[in-house]
Amino acid sequence: MSKGTPLIDKGYQSVFENLPKEKQSELIRRKADFAIMAEIALLKYFYLRN
Repeated sequence: MSKGTPLIDKGYQSVFENLPKEKQSELIRRKADFAIMAEIALLKYFYLRN
């Protein structure tokens, strides 16, 4: 995409808010899943080092 296109001008939050509610829910669920997995990975790394 190039500068001046509607998606770039809107910014992330605005683009997210214009998605269908189902797509917003899916993205939130995926973000939560990633956060859970990342925390688990970080905890394993922390405990293995100590």
